[in-house]
Amino acid sequence: MKKKGVRMLGFNCADDPDLAKRFLKRAGVTFPTILDSSPAAVQVNNAYGAQGVPAHFIISRGWVVDSWMGFEFGHPRAYEAFRKLGIE
Repeated sequence: MKKKGVRMLGFNCADDPDLAKRFLKRAGVTFPTILDSSPAAVQVNNAYGAQGVPAHFIISRGWVVDSWMGFEFGHPRAYEAFRKLGIE
């Protein structure tokens, strides 16, 4: 799902980075995922009221179109956000 200016981004501040990398590879995740469990990253995550990890963001033209917590193959919110952007 590619369209100029549209990106999907993952963020995980809780899991061990090596474990998370292995999971992402096995799961076939191809979008960038930030793996940062530093105190600063955890503080930012908590400041935004995140209720879990990983967090996912769909960004278009510098704006967050949608975001959600947790990993699920074929997440309905991802498909709906891409559909609204004209990406099938």
